[in-house]
Amino acid sequence: SLMSRILATARECGCRTVTLNLQLAAASVFADLDRFLQWFCASTGKSLGLENRVADYWDDIFGSNYNCTDYFENYLLTACDSPLVLALDDADRVFQYPEIASEFFGLLRAWYEKAKYGDSGSPSFEKLRLVVVHSTEVYIPLNYNQSPFNVGLSIDLPPLAEFQVQDLSLRHGLEMSGSQIDQLMALVGGNPYLLRVAMYHIRRRDITFEQLLKTAATEGGIYSDHLRRQWRHLQECPELAAAFELVIASDVPVELDSKLGFKLQSMGLIILWGGEVTASCDLYRQYFRRPPSQWKQLSDRIAKLERDNQELQQLVKVDSLTQLANRRCFDEYLNLEWRRLAQLGKPLSLILCDIDFFKAYNDTYGHPAGDECLQKVAKAISTALKSPDDLAARYGGEEFALVLPDTSVEGALLTAEIIRANLKGLLIPHSNSDVGYFLTLSLGVSTIVPSLESSPAAIVHVADQALYEAKAQGRDRTVLKLFS
Repeated sequence: SLMSRILATARECGCRTVTLNLQLAAASVFADLDRFLQWFCASTGKSLGLENRVADYWDDIFGSNYNCTDYFENYLLTACDSPLVLALDDADRVFQYPEIASEFFGLLRAWYEKAKYGDSGSPSFEKLRLVVVHSTEVYIPLNYNQSPFNVGLSIDLPPLAEFQVQDLSLRHGLEMSGSQIDQLMALVGGNPYLLRVAMYHIRRRDITFEQLLKTAATEGGIYSDHLRRQWRHLQECPELAAAFELVIASDVPVELDSKLGFKLQSMGLIILWGGEVTASCDLYRQYFRRPPSQWKQLSDRIAKLERDNQELQQLVKVDSLTQLANRRCFDEYLNLEWRRLAQLGKPLSLILCDIDFFKAYNDTYGHPAGDECLQKVAKAISTALKSPDDLAARYGGEEFALVLPDTSVEGALLTAEIIRANLKGLLIPHSNSDVGYFLTLSLGVSTIVPSLESSPAAIVHVADQALYEAKAQGRDRTVLKLFS
C-alpha cells in the first residue's frame, strides 16, 4: 500500500515508474545469477516499453553484475528523459537463493551509492530511485557494507498498539477481552504477522485461545513452521545464533555489536531499547530457551523432513523406470522456458523421439526386456545433452522428448543425430523391426523463437508433425519441420 502511494506521488512529480513483483518470476529464473539478472533487465525494459536488447549487452567475459549495470546505465536509464523509480515488491523471494541474493542486493547497494553520491563516470545512475519492499522475517548473510537494507530511508511496519490489536480482533469477528488482548500481546508482542496468524486460527475454530497460549512455542503449535524457519536461519550463522542466545538468556536488555543487532532485528527477533536490545516477544524466549538435547532432536527431525521432501520431489518429477523427467516435469519446464526465452528473444528447440516398432519388441522379447530397453534408450538420450539447461523426459510409453533452450536449428539437428548414433552403437537386437536387425529411433525436430502471444503447444504440434513424417518416410531418421 505504501509502495503504491509512493509511486503515485512519483508519477505526479514527473518520474517514470516500474514495479517488478519478484513473486511472479518463474522458478527457472533463479537457476543462476546470470539468468536472474537477464530476467531483471528484460522485465524492466519491457515495463518501460523498450526493445529487449539483453543479448547485445551480455558478454561472458565481464560477468553478470557488470553486464547488468552496463544494460541499465547505457540503455535503460539513457532512454529515460526523467528520473526512474524502480520498485521491487516481494524482494524476499530472492532470499531463498542465498548466492543470487548476496550478489543481487550487493549490486543494488552499489547502484544506490552511484545514485546518491554521484559518479562522474556514470551520470545515468543519478536518474535511478529504488524502492525495495520485503519481509523482515528472513535473514540472508549479506556483508553489512554491501547490504541495501541499512542505507537510504528504511520504513518499518511498527508493532501494533493495544487499541490496534483490539480493532484487528473485531475485524476478525472475535470479541476478545482486555485480559486476552494483554496475554496475546505478552506472547507475540505487537507483531502484525504473528497476531494475524493467531486470530485467523481462532476465528476458524482450529484452536481455542487457551490452547494457543499453551502450545504456541511447541512443535505442535500454529507457529511451528515459522519458528523452525527462524531456527534454521540462525543455524546458518553461528555468530548470530550465539548473539541471540545472550539476548534470550537475559531478563534485561543487553548490548550487542551493531551489525549483529541489525541482522537480528531484520529477522524480527529483537527490538531496540536505546543502545540495547531485548527479545521482541515471549514466543521467541520460550522456543529458543530449550535445553541442548531438545535442539538435537529438532535438528534430526528437520533433517528427516528435508530428506522426505526431496524424495517426494523426485517422485513428483522423475519417471521411476528411466530416471528421466516425467511428463508433468516436461510440461512445467517447457512452459517456463517458453516464457523466459520469449522475454530474451532467443530460440527454443524441441525433439520428440519414438522407438521404432516397440510393440513388436515387447511381443518378441517380453515386457521385462522392454523395460530394460527403455532404460538403455533413456541413457542414449541423456548422454547426448550438452547444456545443463537441456531437459530429457519420458513423454509417454516409448516416446521421449527433449527441451533445448537457446538452441538453434543446427544444434537441435546435431543433438538428434547424436542420439540416433548413440542408440545404434548399443546394438540392441530387434529381429521383428522392419528397418533392420537392431533397435532404431524416429525423431521430429522443431525450432522457434517463442512469443508471449502464443503457447508452447505450438512447438509441440510442429515437432509431432515432424515425428509423424519421419515414420511415414520409413523410420530410423530425423525430420526437421519449421513453422510456416
